[in-house]
Amino acid sequence: MGALKILQVGYQGDRYEFESPEFGQRLAIVEGPNGSGKSTFFNLIYFGLGGKVDEFELRSDNRHAEITGDTNNFVWLKIRIDLTEYSLIRKFGENLITVRAIGPLGEGGQSADTFPLFRRDAETRIFSDWILEKLGIPVVEIFQGGRNFKLNISDLMRLIYHNQAPDPHGIYKPADNSNFLSDSLEVRRAIFQVLVGKTLLALYEAMGDLKRSERELDAARAILSEYQKIVAEVLRERGGATVQNAHFLGKRIDEIDSQLDKLVRARSERLSRPAPSHLMQSIDAERRRLGELVSSLRQTREEAEVLVRDKGRLANVIASIRDDIDRVSKVIFTHEQLKLFSSDTCPYCLNAVSRMQGHCVCGNPVDENDYQRFFYSPTEYVDIYRAKKKSLLTMLSTVDDMDAEISDTMTHQAALEEQVRQLTDRIEKSYAIPQAEAADWQVEQIDEKIFELKNEQNELFQALKMEEKVQGLQRTFDSKREIWVAAEGLVKQLELASKTELSGRIAGFNEIYNDFMTKVLARCRSARIDEDTYMPVINNGEYREASAEVPKRFLYYLTLLLMSLKNDMPFPRMLLIDTPETAGIDRDNLVLMLRQMKVLDAENADYQILLSTGVDKYPPEYQECVSIRLRDDAKLLRERRPQM
Repeated sequence: MGALKILQVGYQGDRYEFESPEFGQRLAIVEGPNGSGKSTFFNLIYFGLGGKVDEFELRSDNRHAEITGDTNNFVWLKIRIDLTEYSLIRKFGENLITVRAIGPLGEGGQSADTFPLFRRDAETRIFSDWILEKLGIPVVEIFQGGRNFKLNISDLMRLIYHNQAPDPHGIYKPADNSNFLSDSLEVRRAIFQVLVGKTLLALYEAMGDLKRSERELDAARAILSEYQKIVAEVLRERGGATVQNAHFLGKRIDEIDSQLDKLVRARSERLSRPAPSHLMQSIDAERRRLGELVSSLRQTREEAEVLVRDKGRLANVIASIRDDIDRVSKVIFTHEQLKLFSSDTCPYCLNAVSRMQGHCVCGNPVDENDYQRFFYSPTEYVDIYRAKKKSLLTMLSTVDDMDAEISDTMTHQAALEEQVRQLTDRIEKSYAIPQAEAADWQVEQIDEKIFELKNEQNELFQALKMEEKVQGLQRTFDSKREIWVAAEGLVKQLELASKTELSGRIAGFNEIYNDFMTKVLARCRSARIDEDTYMPVINNGEYREASAEVPKRFLYYLTLLLMSLKNDMPFPRMLLIDTPETAGIDRDNLVLMLRQMKVLDAENADYQILLSTGVDKYPPEYQECVSIRLRDDAKLLRERRPQM
């Protein structure tokens, strides 16, 4: 799998700037006292990789004064994924990252691409998709409670970026947007499994494919079933004809073709015999005209029936809209009396509350651009009312148009009926002449049979067309079902393999983690992770001393990194460690804990750790690894010098 390295970090604005040296070594330390900018350094990296940093938000109660007060500012990163280097630029106030491939080592630059950070629709390719693809990690979809959640790079960073946390008990870095799904055990389990297992990663990808194929199969099944109901209803309206498949319909159509062929030949033979000249020609012409009129009359009657049915359906829709308008009117009236729809109203006692901007009525801070609203405002209800009224007017206008169309159709139908009656009378009078009746009665019998068979054949053609549509939908359903069966089989296959792999990964994790913890904590006899939650269990759950919290979290991350060097797994062989001593650990134990990083060099594999810590709060032998030294009078961000 791919390996990620941060080669250089930079910040530039109108007032402040920062540029780090290039981090070529495996371990790079940022040294400095509290408040000198160590956390800002890591926040810039995380921001540059698409993460959300609360301190960089203008509305934050804990905002970074220099950065939020700067203008025209942006972060740039120089990174390496395997052998290819890239330049990343993210401007503040924008949710876009511009990526330019510098190319394999020693090659020149290439064209730039800009990716959004958030997925507006399923087709949008975001920055996370790009970087995960470069790392060889497919986008994993988590399905929980009827909702789906795609793991982004910021989610995986929760076990790569060891942020500065006063309470390291949680192990995972907090999610950028905290909610019941992102904070769920299912998502945290998925993050761990994706980072440690290739088969587990393939399983999550296959499970996502299975869920998608299941949705597509359900949709195809619903469409097929609905269309079959429509076909059955149409056939019932045409006289109760039974449903037949395409084979039987085609067979009956061929039989009718054969019968029509024989009848046409018989008619030709009869007409080829001597017959009264002008009289028979006149009768034939009128009979052909009568057939055309009868066909037009049948079509007009069918059109009238369709219009009347459609008008009935519209009447139901109009009644429903009127009910909606009535309900919305009552809601608006109720609000005018009770003032229900205000975010500044207590939902329990309905008394007015003086709500501070950016805070809920309960007093907790909220992001008013992100949180879910659970009420409509009075203006929104008025908008709904107006939209319903407009829809009602449109429907009423449509009914008026349909009334006019029905009237025109009925008038046309009456005219056709009159023409049929008159023409039938004329033909009957013509047949009253003895020689005409004697000459044409056989042709009349044949024509009636031809007319009857053609009508049947036309109905069969329409039924065949609908049946072919059903067959097409059936083929789509069968295809979706084959895909679903294959996806289900792959998931079952991978579930067996992934259980074996996960069991091995947990055993390997426990072996390394136990070795680290027992070397750092004198009172630690055993350390492992829970098989279900993957959270640390020290001394079988009996060891709860606060002094263990810092090593417990730091060594958890270090174990993942060491595992990635020993095994081919998706973990990108990089750690960002921000001031691990913040939660409380004495210097001697801190140094002992940090010395465990030496074991990484025993593996013949490249890696990177960016570590920030206090002044001299690291093993003396790591002195040469200090890349950035910050002090109270030499902080991370420096004021830009005026351009001469």
